[in-house]
Amino acid sequence: MCSQCRRAKTTLTITRASLVSSAFVLRQHRCTLAQVLQALTDCANKFKLPLLSLHFNLP
Repeated sequence: MCSQCRRAKTTLTITRASLVSSAFVLRQHRCTLAQVLQALTDCANKFKLPLLSLHFNLP
């Protein structure tokens, strides 16, 4: 994962809007979908949020 994506992952604030925009930022840097999903999962786990409740939509 590129450094820009790592930075986005570590600074992610857990709201639906920021998750979607962070996913967009991560995709802009050509990280794989698996890496994007892993970053979102890590953040959800860090804040003890069930990922299924986040309802984001990745094309």
